[in-house]
Amino acid sequence: MTRPQAHAVALQGDAGVGWEGGLAAAVAELPLQAQLASTAAEAVVVVAGAKGWSATAARALAEGARAVIVVEPATEDTAALRALDERAKGAPIILDRMRLRWDVASDAAGSAPAPLTTARCAAASPVLADAIADTVGWLRVLTGGTLRLRSATATSRGALALFDTAFGAPATLTATALAGAGELRTDRGRISASAFGTERTEIELAAGRSARVIHDEGQGARVLPPRWETRGRLALRRAIAAVRTGERTTDLADFAHDVGLAARILTSA
Repeated sequence: MTRPQAHAVALQGDAGVGWEGGLAAAVAELPLQAQLASTAAEAVVVVAGAKGWSATAARALAEGARAVIVVEPATEDTAALRALDERAKGAPIILDRMRLRWDVASDAAGSAPAPLTTARCAAASPVLADAIADTVGWLRVLTGGTLRLRSATATSRGALALFDTAFGAPATLTATALAGAGELRTDRGRISASAFGTERTEIELAAGRSARVIHDEGQGARVLPPRWETRGRLALRRAIAAVRTGERTTDLADFAHDVGLAARILTSA
């Protein structure tokens, strides 16, 4: 059997610093699928998720990238995200969201709409907007669809929000800004969320730690095994698979939904 050709993987900026061992380690974990390259043309391009990353991703696509991976994307203006989606023309855009891993989200997704879903997050003030966007994302995952903001209030200490789910059920979000000395000033976020229905689902996670997912159907709780695949390997594997199969990924649209709602929450009085 002929082995599929390995895809070129190129780095722009210092995106690899968010992955354990950097980009080279992630590529080494997929020796039959990926190989390092120095140019964006025909490659899977990895870019840093610092402010303005959508413009960097658009440049990579203009240079001929087959797919783009964004490492730890910061919140972006939704107009910039729409422009990037139009520029991509179906090319996969994979977002490596540290607080919302794709595989863990797949584990947590419920089989039926829940009558009530709640989520809580706490993070240092400089990254609170990013943490709120990812918490909105967890509500989207657990409720199985888009959310409509019904009411919200925000202060320097945090925010509260009430949503309607796609199925007409309520969902709530509570966010707390951590301010103080030491590690509180750099805390990158802790999130917990619960869906209460015929099956109760709970998730707990902190930046840099394995997420905990629990399903309870009333006959005993099942704690799902942690996902040990590195974030770099997961993102590369998804991007390469999407290029090979032509799959249309929803990462960018989902992110636009989440950051759009987060921005509205944070600008509510």
